[in-house]
Amino acid sequence: EPNLDPVVVSKSNVFSAHQGHCMALEFSGDGTYMASGGSDHRLIVWKPTKRGSLNKFWEAPEAHDASICAVTFIDSKDLVVSASNDQTLRLWKVSEKGKSKVPVRTLTGHDEWVRQVVVSADGALLASCSNDQTAHVWNADTGKSLGELRDHEHVIECIALSTPAMHEALVASLREYGALAADAVATAGEM
Repeated sequence: EPNLDPVVVSKSNVFSAHQGHCMALEFSGDGTYMASGGSDHRLIVWKPTKRGSLNKFWEAPEAHDASICAVTFIDSKDLVVSASNDQTLRLWKVSEKGKSKVPVRTLTGHDEWVRQVVVSADGALLASCSNDQTAHVWNADTGKSLGELRDHEHVIECIALSTPAMHEALVASLREYGALAADAVATAGEM
């Protein structure tokens, strides 16, 4: 059962672990963990306490070769995903504390800074967008690219996935045409 108590931030419980700007924050779906990514290339997973503070659970000091600009959890798979200016997405096992932190998988396919990553409600798909004016849809289990949306005139700054029924249509469209169905993936340039 998720802890729905508010976290009160005051000078006495402000956390600081990044050596530069904290650029991304997200809580896991059940509130058990929070991930942060920063300009210092560091990914940190935190555990909120009942007292409203945060304890560092684990960190990957050199998670990426550049700033981390987005993080998201795939709760059903015990994974956190980080997106970076180094043009990659990396998947990390959340609950493995104390082990040498290496990514479970690295996804490549963008040619510039990856601005955002989102996960489908069922945890099956990831979608990412980039300064390279593309959006990608990925199989969350295999890391395989399922397709790319191209030809935006500008940087794509944000992305969203539709409902699970639309995911089925998206995958069917990719199988049949090798291209993304525009109504299944919304990007900033089309909203």
